[in-house]
Amino acid sequence: MNFIKIGQKIAEARIKNNKTQEGLAEELGITPAFLSNIETAKRKPSLNTLLSIADNLNLSLDYLIYDRDIQNDIHNDICIKQLYKQIEKLDEDKKGKFLDIVDYIAKKL
Repeated sequence: MNFIKIGQKIAEARIKNNKTQEGLAEELGITPAFLSNIETAKRKPSLNTLLSIADNLNLSLDYLIYDRDIQNDIHNDICIKQLYKQIEKLDEDKKGKFLDIVDYIAKKL
C-alpha cells in the first residue's frame, strides 16, 4: 500500500468536503495530530480508522488503497447497463440507425 497516496487522497477528500483536520478528527474520535500524520504518511492508520475515514468522506476503500476508483467504475457500468436496456427496446432498423450515429460521432472525436 502506498500510504503517501492514501494520505493525499484523504486530505483532498477532506478539503473537498469542506472539513478541517480538527473537525474531521473530532468526528472520527482521533486527534488532529494523528489525522495530520495519516495525511502526511508519517503514521499508518489501522483498518478500523481507515474504514471510518472512508465512510465519513464517502470514499471506497478501493479508491483509497488502489489507484483506481471503483465507485466511478460502478457508476459507468450502471450507465452502460441503462443504455443497453434502452437499446434493447429498439427494433432492428432503429438499432442500426443508432449504431450509425454512434459510429459517426466516434469518427468525429
